[in-house]
Amino acid sequence: MSCEDKVENYETNTLEKSRPIERCDFEPHGVYIDNGMEMPSENNMLKFPDYLTFEQTVINLENQVEEYDDLFLAQNSNLSEDELDDLEEDIDYNPDTPLINFEQYHEFYSLRSYSESLEDTWLDNSDQTNWSWDDDPTADIFVDGVEQTIYNPYYEFIVCNTLYKLTKEGNIYIPLDFPELMKY
Repeated sequence: MSCEDKVENYETNTLEKSRPIERCDFEPHGVYIDNGMEMPSENNMLKFPDYLTFEQTVINLENQVEEYDDLFLAQNSNLSEDELDDLEEDIDYNPDTPLINFEQYHEFYSLRSYSESLEDTWLDNSDQTNWSWDDDPTADIFVDGVEQTIYNPYYEFIVCNTLYKLTKEGNIYIPLDFPELMKY
C-alpha cells in the first residue's frame, strides 16, 4: 500500500468516524431554517434522511446531466461542431437543465444558482474599465460542479437532525436541537 493510499484511507475512516451516523424516515426535500440568512427561494436548505442518500443524490444528478447532454449530442450527431454550437445558442441549450429542474422541484436556491448569478453579473460588467479576469467572484467557491446543486450558498445541508456546514478545512456538524447555534 502506497503512502497516498494510507493517507486516503485514514482521511476516509476519520471522516466516517467523526460524521454523525443518523437515519431518518423521509424523502429528501427542501426546508426553511431560520438561520438569519435571506435567500430568494421558498427553501434555504436541502434535507436528507442519511448521508448515503446525500451522496447518492449527487451521483444521480451527475448521471442525469451526463445522460441529458449525451441525448442532445446523439440527436444532433450529424452536425459539425460549429453547427452544434449555433444550435445550442439558437435553442438556448443548457446542459445544467437537470440541475435547474432539481432546484425548482425542491424550491431551493443552491450554491450552483448563486455561483451562476455571481458569474453572470460579473460578465455583464465586463465592459467596465476596471473589470478584470482576476476578479472572478466564483474563484473562491470550493465545491465543484454538480455538488453545488446540493449545497446552499453558505455551504450547508441537513442530514436527519444535523446541519452540515462545509468549510475549506472540513465539515462542521451542528445538531438541530440547539437552534441558537444556527445563527452564526
